[in-house]
Amino acid sequence: MTDLISRRLLSRRLLSRRLLSLSALLGVLAPTALALADDYVDYNPAQASPSLSAPLFVIIAYSTIWIAVVGFTLMLWGRQRRINEELDDAQRRLAELEHESAK
Repeated sequence: MTDLISRRLLSRRLLSRRLLSLSALLGVLAPTALALADDYVDYNPAQASPSLSAPLFVIIAYSTIWIAVVGFTLMLWGRQRRINEELDDAQRRLAELEHESAK
């Protein structure tokens, strides 16, 4: 039971660290996006031109995609690690049971 509680606390700590890392990353990207926002031209249908400069939207889109990919990868990595730990624990218990039954 305490093992389950400690795992949940550990997963909460990892989640809070991931959220803190994500916040830091957004804190780094936000000034860059704001600096590029000076180049943004509001869309006015009356003055529409073939080239609409919008590097801010491209940066935000790529940043969002990369954050999602990295977050998903970290989530899968954490789950795989937990599965491996549980598998190792089950193998250890099975070995103990076989050892006890052999006596």
